Amino acid sequence: MNFKTNLYSLICLMLLLSSCQQKPKHPQAGLINQSSATALDEQGVIAFAEDIEHGKNNLKKLSSLVYKRGQENFFVEQYFNDHGDQVLIAHEQALPSMAESSKRYYFKNDSLILVTTSAEHIEGNEKSYEESRTYLRNYTVFKRESKVANSAAELNTASFEPVGTGPMEDYKASVERLFDALQQKHEFELVFDKITRFPDASFISLKSVNPNGYTAQVELQDADAFVDSLIRDPGHFRNNRINFNWKVEDMQAIYVPSGSTSTSASGLNR
Repeated sequence: MNFKTNLYSLICLMLLLSSCQQKPKHPQAGLINQSSATALDEQGVIAFAEDIEHGKNNLKKLSSLVYKRGQENFFVEQYFNDHGDQVLIAHEQALPSMAESSKRYYFKNDSLILVTTSAEHIEGNEKSYEESRTYLRNYTVFKRESKVANSAAELNTASFEPVGTGPMEDYKASVERLFDALQQKHEFELVFDKITRFPDASFISLKSVNPNGYTAQVELQDADAFVDSLIRDPGHFRNNRINFNWKVEDMQAIYVPSGSTSTSASGLNR
């Protein structure tokens, strides 16, 4: 009996040790898994996005140039949290160039979880306002909803209604395009064209390397040695990519002189 008792005790001890070894090594590992992007329902997604919006003034931000082509006039902003993780990419454009005025992509743990749009439609003297929300897991949509009103005030009090299935946006391709705009790649690759002078302002004018591509203008409010070189010998830089910092205010890119500490909204031409 003693042998059987000891054998039984030994087996129980081995099972107990095996169970302990299978538990998460980090005490918060379970919580981390529970709070992953794939575990969020729509209420959790909205709460996460609202937290980002409330604290975005304290987040690191990069801005693209303000791109123009035909009636298009837009720029892209990218926000990062304290850990350097991307949490929001915003596509902003001036009205009435196009109906869609703002589109925002929210990320958690590098996973796209929410896309929102805010649009103002103009037909003659009539205006309508619309907001939509699309919820995703691993770039797969699991819910869509929207609301429409005849005024901004009505829109604020209107309730979101479910939207049926329909043509889906290629969200991976959309995000890649926003990255291209931030980094001046592919269709957004721009080179120096000229210094444009007006009585009340001067601009660095950039042009696309592609025919009928995008253009951009960067306002010169303050100069430095680099700007002096552009003005003195523009031919030396023409058709070449130039490196500089800028910030965006009221849909206008503004040159940030070398050595300036004004970098909270700067974009780096990389």
